[in-house]
Amino acid sequence: MPVFDPEQRRRLHRYSSDHRMWFQDWLLNPVSKALLGILPSRLSNLYAERQEFEYLLGGNLGEAITVEERHLPLLKRVLLYQKLHQAEKQEELRYKSANQEIRKKIDALTESVDQMMAQEWFINARELSMPSITEFLTLQAAYEVLPVAIGSISSKYDEKFRILQSQADFLPRLCAVGERDGVRLKTFRYRGVPPC
Repeated sequence: MPVFDPEQRRRLHRYSSDHRMWFQDWLLNPVSKALLGILPSRLSNLYAERQEFEYLLGGNLGEAITVEERHLPLLKRVLLYQKLHQAEKQEELRYKSANQEIRKKIDALTESVDQMMAQEWFINARELSMPSITEFLTLQAAYEVLPVAIGSISSKYDEKFRILQSQADFLPRLCAVGERDGVRLKTFRYRGVPPC
């Protein structure tokens, strides 16, 4: 079981809070809104686990903490999310400066996350699988409740399946909004539409 000093604990608490905000904004709240408050048990259980973990981290920030084995998959997911989030910030900042000193400071932004990710517990821990919003909602319902404007949905007749609204209408716009906004899709080809 990994032990984190007070400084690492404060960072982990902040990282966990960032992940919770993403989870609520892009998964929990949209599904709850679309289904009028009905939550699938998988989301309810995941939310309860997140709450327990964040409460554990926020208990006494001035002391070291030992994270139990059962929380390691969630901790790994939180660190992976934070690494992605920080890498996106780094990429934005790199375009703004060509100065080597500034670029070194930009590269150092992920140092604390990189140190935690290099530890043996991180390498050996399994990763918590986060559900996709499309596991609970149709693509059209997801469009309507996600906190980003995707544009109007035009209907197109799908000759293969003989339905009015085909996935060929949805995928290009959803890919445009894509992963950067927290929508995760399984990549596949549909009648020549390239995967996200």
